[in-house]
Amino acid sequence: MLFPLITKAQSPCNLSNYGSIPKIPATSYPYFSAGSGITVSASTIGVSTLSDVSYSCNGQTFPTSNPAWWLNSAAQSITLTFSAPVSSISVIFNGTNSCEEFYFASNCGTVSLSNYCGSGYSLINGGTGLLYNNATTTGSMVTISVPGGATVFTLTHNGCGAGSRIALMDCIVPATGGGSTTINQPANITVCNGANVPASAFTSTPAGASFAWTNSNTAIGLAASGTGNTPSFTASNTTTAPITSTVTVSSPASGCSGAPTPVNYTITVNPSPVVNPIANITVCNGASVPASAFASTPAGASFTWTNSNSTIGLAASGSGNTPAFTA
Repeated sequence: MLFPLITKAQSPCNLSNYGSIPKIPATSYPYFSAGSGITVSASTIGVSTLSDVSYSCNGQTFPTSNPAWWLNSAAQSITLTFSAPVSSISVIFNGTNSCEEFYFASNCGTVSLSNYCGSGYSLINGGTGLLYNNATTTGSMVTISVPGGATVFTLTHNGCGAGSRIALMDCIVPATGGGSTTINQPANITVCNGANVPASAFTSTPAGASFAWTNSNTAIGLAASGTGNTPSFTASNTTTAPITSTVTVSSPASGCSGAPTPVNYTITVNPSPVVNPIANITVCNGASVPASAFASTPAGASFTWTNSNSTIGLAASGSGNTPAFTA
């Protein structure tokens, strides 16, 4: 019979098949978790180790590691430090007797507990601790989660009973989404060939994030990647059609937060416009000459013009189309 899981945190491993998940020996730190890409270090105060002996809960056995840490005093603590923010970890323990309490804390916010055996275990201490209150010596696992992520987790015990073996499982979930940090969305940019594109001014909420960026099309005149803001550059397009690049802005994980969600914006460079051919005009004195209708390829260019002989009735220069006039 499987015990019910109280699931609050997504896990990168199948906790319903927890037996296949590596349990990290107390003597194997620092430990690199290949599944998460994160290294975890451990420091303890007053904690010794024991060889593993399996115990069960609701018909399931819970082996720890060999050796496992042995928590049996309120003066003891285990501190796990991760090389990048993680949103949840899972530990497994056994040899637990009635009255034992486990407490969990992080350096980046209040933890929540899930995935523990439903027989004899209950939440205490505002949901950050676990009490076992049953006559049978038992084992279980528990997932410790922190919204937004944390880099340090501390495990302590109330010292009641003979104590419990405990081990970290290689079921480490990297924090994602940046916690409370957001990269603010840059505006898309459209310019013509040869125009100056100013340096970007990336920002975050709250302020203070660092940035890296990639550019999908270096033909526009911008390098393929960089850090900080994109530099100013001269837009380039040697074709006869618009070209577009996607710039992706990211920020690394820092402090208690995972990496914020990257944002994208586009830079479109239009080709240099060509004025479409204009027919010559011949009229008699006093005739009405209609306004011109200049056009370009691609469409959308702005125009200026000059007239070499203003005695025909047209001004010497102007912008846009030439106005209607009397020859």
